[in-house]
Amino acid sequence: MKRKGAFERWKETGYLPAPPKDMTTLRMIIKENAPPIAWGKPDSPVRELCAICHGALPEVPLMIWDDTGRGATLCNACVDKWITIEGTSADQRHSRS
Repeated sequence: MKRKGAFERWKETGYLPAPPKDMTTLRMIIKENAPPIAWGKPDSPVRELCAICHGALPEVPLMIWDDTGRGATLCNACVDKWITIEGTSADQRHSRS
């Protein structure tokens, strides 16, 4: 029998285990003056255009999801201009608690 991964367990139970303690957590911040993002539905195929400028995507685009499961794919220019990504290491998270 195939062992179930975290996603399959989450679908069945709604429980997703905490990330490992040594993992860096990334948080994406959309800048206040950013144009609207064309979010796709959770079950829709991945777009072939940037969700902000509708331009061509790089070979490996940034893919983001919101809390409701909607997804967006962004080009490098829009990521540089409209998105800030902050990382928090495990040491920083544990020192706050």
